[in-house]
Amino acid sequence: MIKRISRPFTLLLISMAFTPALNAEEIGCIQANERTAQCPHYIIRSIQTENPKYKHKAICICLTDFDLQTTDQEKLNKRLEQAQQKFELNREDLMELITGRS
Repeated sequence: MIKRISRPFTLLLISMAFTPALNAEEIGCIQANERTAQCPHYIIRSIQTENPKYKHKAICICLTDFDLQTTDQEKLNKRLEQAQQKFELNREDLMELITGRS
């Protein structure tokens, strides 16, 4: 008996087949330096950027670590600055990843 493959899994396999192997650089998920557990809310986005490290790539970001609605703005700003340095992103690109808006 042939098992039926779920539609999301099929779409994932198709998208992986058409992803250029040359762009398969491991970036990791952008998250807070202090995170030790798996991120409970992450998203994968691409942004329009001139940064060759991120141009035309799917980028994972832990939205939990960059909650713009937080009352602890000092902690948020520290995380944003650390992410900018660690992942070589400017503030505009990082904010576009977090918000989905350019």
